[in-house]
Amino acid sequence: MLTLKKESVFYSDNFKRKVLTSIRDGEMSAYQACRHFGIKGSMTVYRWIDSQDKIFGTTFAETTLNMAKNINFSFNDLKLFYSKFNIQYHI
Repeated sequence: MLTLKKESVFYSDNFKRKVLTSIRDGEMSAYQACRHFGIKGSMTVYRWIDSQDKIFGTTFAETTLNMAKNINFSFNDLKLFYSKFNIQYHI
């Protein structure tokens, strides 16, 4: 029986920051970032978004809240931002 082993790829924290920053700034979606940066699976990027506090030192929600305060996003802009990542938000 022949079994294929999946090759593991490791990305540096600097690379992850670059990808997440481009997503957070609205330059591209997670899927587009995968294609642009040559990341094979989009779940990899979604895991990075979930564990962003380890990479940036803040949670995704804190980051977006700070962005809202600094840029004066409206409520509708934040809803659109969260919808890009399929993230549930509670009001």
